[in-house]
Amino acid sequence: MQFAKVSLPIDELQTYYDASLSEMGLVLSWVGVCGMVFAACVSVFINRFGYRRLLFLAMFLATVLAWVQVLLPPMPLLLATRLIEGVSHLIIVVTAPTLMAAACRADQRSMVMSLWGTFFGVTFSLLGALSPWLMPMGVTSFFVFHALWMLVMLVLLALMFRTDLIALPHPRPQISIKNIIEQHVQIYGQMRTVLPSLCFITYTALYVALLTFFPKVGGAGPDWLRAALPLVSLAGAFGAGALVQKGLKPTQTTVVAFGSALVAFLVLAVACQQGLELSWFKVATFFTLGLMQGAIYGMIPYLATQPAQQAQSISAIAQLGNLGSTIGPPLFGIAFGTWGTTGILGLSLLMPVIGLFLIVYFSRKLDN
Repeated sequence: MQFAKVSLPIDELQTYYDASLSEMGLVLSWVGVCGMVFAACVSVFINRFGYRRLLFLAMFLATVLAWVQVLLPPMPLLLATRLIEGVSHLIIVVTAPTLMAAACRADQRSMVMSLWGTFFGVTFSLLGALSPWLMPMGVTSFFVFHALWMLVMLVLLALMFRTDLIALPHPRPQISIKNIIEQHVQIYGQMRTVLPSLCFITYTALYVALLTFFPKVGGAGPDWLRAALPLVSLAGAFGAGALVQKGLKPTQTTVVAFGSALVAFLVLAVACQQGLELSWFKVATFFTLGLMQGAIYGMIPYLATQPAQQAQSISAIAQLGNLGSTIGPPLFGIAFGTWGTTGILGLSLLMPVIGLFLIVYFSRKLDN
């Protein structure tokens, strides 16, 4: 919701601030900058202060900043609050899923991680459904809704979450440049912690870019399509969890997901070439994107069995995921500007091919 509250009313925000497109792009993406730069450092702070304490701190910070943004402050101050908001976002997306994994049985963890992976789709669907009521009240209404939401979540956590679920290491590590460098080496030196994030970067490069550029492929389509795509991706994420519950290994589920995405984009390319109406083909591709997301998150507890390892894996996902969502739209923009629809479809086909190679090649090495 820290992204969606800006993304959905972005045209109205641009008018209010009399801002350029590049400035509005910064307002939207600034939250992700912290994750791209500092995600791998979070584990050091977690091991020092604890999961529960940091989660509460991040939720409190996010709530305060959300209420500040309700005032629609001047652009420099808004950008500053968005950058600090990125700190809260980063801590939440590392601590919350790790605690969720700790709160359930080992055989439930891949399904629970797939459930966690639906947060983007849930948010955009929810705010998209509420937009007809929020938009007439002005752009501030989106910020008010988010501020109230964060306040309610903070109170619920305080009431329901009294003790930490994960024991901290003894002695607790000191926060230093040396420990932060060692943390990076540990995360990116183990395929069990880094493989999900390597796959995830191909997903985020696709998902964020296609939400932007899909209307340029064969026309925007009917009005229901933009609202339906996030919902369909939710169904795909739950589908990945269901496959794991049926007995398929998370690594195998990821192969199925990337293979399905490749087939879906190939069919979309053929349909586009034939001049067919593309709405349902686009729906199918977003289902496979959800399948990819759910399967990747499901790999985390399967490959990294200890909470500390899981936190490291999620940190890598946050870092490379933000990198993917940062480089994806410009890449697709260049491809569209140079080769038109062919460029978008070509890049869309390339991403699942890369992901499929990564998961097949490296999961075999892990099995051996």
